[in-house]
Amino acid sequence: FMTKINKLVMSGFKSFADKTELVFGDTVNCVLGPNGNGKSNILDALCFVLGRASSKSLRAEKTSHLIFDGGKKKKPAEKGQVDIYFDNSSKIFPIESSDVKVSRIIKKNGQSIYKINDKTHTRNEVLDLLSAARIDPNGYNIILQGDITRFVEMSPLDRRKIVEEISGISVYEERRHQAVLELEKVEQKLNDAEIILKERKTHLNELKKDRDQALKFKELKEGIDSNKATFLHIQLNRKEEVQQKLDSDIAALQEKLKKAENQVNDYKKLIHEKKEGIEDINKEIEQKGEVEQVKLSKEIENARVQLEKQKARVVMVKDAIAKIKQRKQGLEKNTKDIEQQIEEIEARKKSLEKQKETKEKELAGVVQQIGSFKKKNKIDALGDIEKDIETVDKAVEKKQEEIQKMRQQQQELLREKDRLEYQLQMIDEQVQKVAQVEKENKSQMADLKKKKEQFASITATLNKCLDADSSLAVDMADVRKSLHALEEERAKLQARQVSTQERVGGGIAIKKIIALKKPGIYGTIAELGKVTKKYSLALEIAAGSRLQSIVVQDDKIAADCIKYLRQNKFGAATFIPLNKIKSPQVREETKALKKQPGVHDFCVDIVTFDKKFQKAFDYVFADTLVVDDIDVARRIGIGTARMVTLQGDLTDHSGVMRGGYHHKSISSFAEPDVENELYETERKLGTFSSTLSRLTKEKASNEERIMQLRREKLELEGEVVRLEKTLHLGSADLDATKQQKGELASHLEKVNGKLGEIESAVRALSMDLAKEKSTKEQL
Repeated sequence: FMTKINKLVMSGFKSFADKTELVFGDTVNCVLGPNGNGKSNILDALCFVLGRASSKSLRAEKTSHLIFDGGKKKKPAEKGQVDIYFDNSSKIFPIESSDVKVSRIIKKNGQSIYKINDKTHTRNEVLDLLSAARIDPNGYNIILQGDITRFVEMSPLDRRKIVEEISGISVYEERRHQAVLELEKVEQKLNDAEIILKERKTHLNELKKDRDQALKFKELKEGIDSNKATFLHIQLNRKEEVQQKLDSDIAALQEKLKKAENQVNDYKKLIHEKKEGIEDINKEIEQKGEVEQVKLSKEIENARVQLEKQKARVVMVKDAIAKIKQRKQGLEKNTKDIEQQIEEIEARKKSLEKQKETKEKELAGVVQQIGSFKKKNKIDALGDIEKDIETVDKAVEKKQEEIQKMRQQQQELLREKDRLEYQLQMIDEQVQKVAQVEKENKSQMADLKKKKEQFASITATLNKCLDADSSLAVDMADVRKSLHALEEERAKLQARQVSTQERVGGGIAIKKIIALKKPGIYGTIAELGKVTKKYSLALEIAAGSRLQSIVVQDDKIAADCIKYLRQNKFGAATFIPLNKIKSPQVREETKALKKQPGVHDFCVDIVTFDKKFQKAFDYVFADTLVVDDIDVARRIGIGTARMVTLQGDLTDHSGVMRGGYHHKSISSFAEPDVENELYETERKLGTFSSTLSRLTKEKASNEERIMQLRREKLELEGEVVRLEKTLHLGSADLDATKQQKGELASHLEKVNGKLGEIESAVRALSMDLAKEKSTKEQL
């Protein structure tokens, strides 16, 4: 059934500036006219309104060129519009109206607006409406210029496709193709769904197992809880029975406890008092220290010796007191005589005072006579005489003071003389007593003297041991201090060593491979090489990323390690198989550069390693030279060789230079200096430990010796005291010797000599004093 076009209306489209309306009849319609009148523009308008998108098929460069441009005389149109009217009496279009109007408007910006019955729609909606009437803007409903010629010249196969397309068969073919594609997509989705279902079933089976285990666990847990409750109930019953017994026991014990608490409080008070005393003693001990304890021990020993001496002296003093009592009785008799003499002197003093008063009266009369005599004879020299008298008085006072001092010295020497005479007398008595006892008890005296000598020897040895104990304590304190310092140094060095090892260990992949400890895996380049601190930065920069390469025995081990890392997803690592790696050849020109000033050596010759890893280290460092600085590298020539400076600047064969500031705190290589320092520190620690052990043993042995000597000393002291009491001797009796007597006698002679000198000096001063007094009397 053919679709009929009622009319075509054009306005501002191409050559149709004004509104132009073409009405089509029921039969064949034909448009005739000379060239250039716009016959083709009518067909273009028809194709345009039906929705053809290509502007070139409409014979225009752009869609905006389809708008009337005004020509030479007219004004250009604002827009181009084409309306087409279809007959819809057969309802071929899915619209209720009898006529269908399709409009297309083109604007200057190239935008197209589609309308159906004056209502705006999209292009797809217009094409869907036209396809209902089998109208395709790009189909064969419209035959343009050249289409007949192209149809005749095309191949039968292409012509068949056109026939199928015109007949509508191609639509079904296309739909069939789309249906096949959709079917393939559905099959793919079904396959995906089956895979997902299988996975879900597997997951469900696992979940079912988990569910069964959870239910079993829940059942067991409920049983356990029930059994626990039963067990707890039984235990509670037992505990209640035990509690009842304990309550009765507690009631009985509480009474005892109260009594005990009272006793404890008393003891606590006593303990508190004792603790305070102990704390005071400990504080005193801490303040005085070990050396003070040794001194205190010495003082105790000396105090004991002094105590014995004082005991002997007490005996001597008792004897002296007895003699003093006898002397006192004699002095009391002398005192009575002196008192009588004092009474006589007092009576004499009173008579002398009376004589003095008489003489003073006579002196006053003489002074009056002298005054009258001076006035009579006009004598004025009295002032000079008074000055001379004053001078003589001063001299007399000075002489009297000197005599008084001499008298005091004389009294002191007399007391010293009495003391020495008394000591000589005591020594004589002790010597005589010892001699008498020695005659009567010769063997016991010899034994006593021997034990005295042993006591003195043990005391001297004990003092030496106490001095040695003090010295050992000081030495041990110094050694402990040194040990503490060395232990701190060892801890620091071990921390540096551990941090270096961790740094050398590298990333996770390297750690996992090293952790395998498989034969043939030797370690990283950083682990296998050792470099001094001076070259550590230079060699680290020279090695670069190869520093963390793992050296292995052969390529099979390297392949196994790579598979291990891939399977466990541990990351990646670089391996150097010794059976495959090749050492690079160093040129003779590069070797000659070693002699240049400022060049240290090749990197591979600076690092220390096992010779079996030579190929690996040759590969890592190649022919890299270590130089002082970048200026040396420039002097040698950038690009002539690969060079690295001590500061970490690198120059390559290509001439590339890389460098700057490198913040370096820990070396990536193991530092032999740290190991040497650690070894030396541990050696010193061993030496000091052995020294401390030796000193501890010596101190312990010395302390045992001190305890032994103290026991021996106490035993001898007891035996000496026992023998002295048996022989009725004092502890100082045996110490009285002829030598002491001689020393006291010589000292007594010196005292007597000084007394004689003082006597003569006093006599001389007395004579001078008498002369001064006579001079004063003459004046």
